[in-house]
Amino acid sequence: MSEASVYLVVTSIPNPAKLELLEKYASLVMPLLIKGGGEPVARYGVIEELGGAGGPKSMGVIKFPSAQAIKDVFATDEFIALAELRDEATLGVNQMICAAV
Repeated sequence: MSEASVYLVVTSIPNPAKLELLEKYASLVMPLLIKGGGEPVARYGVIEELGGAGGPKSMGVIKFPSAQAIKDVFATDEFIALAELRDEATLGVNQMICAAV
């Protein structure tokens, strides 16, 4: 895999009863991702599902200099400490390292 364009793609299903926790999580995790070399690209909210059912309701894309940079952020104590908040704020989350194909 080429390290030229590597992205962290995060999809989630927010917990509708805990949206304030999701905003808190985002405000705490983004500085960690940026500190680790991440550059926010986009944040999307799903407005309509055309196929499938129960899929993600939001998506974020963050560009990184390498896949290892993403893994290094995920291994920090600060990032690991936010897992409980993330899990409470969402009904499901997927975090993927992606590259253009």
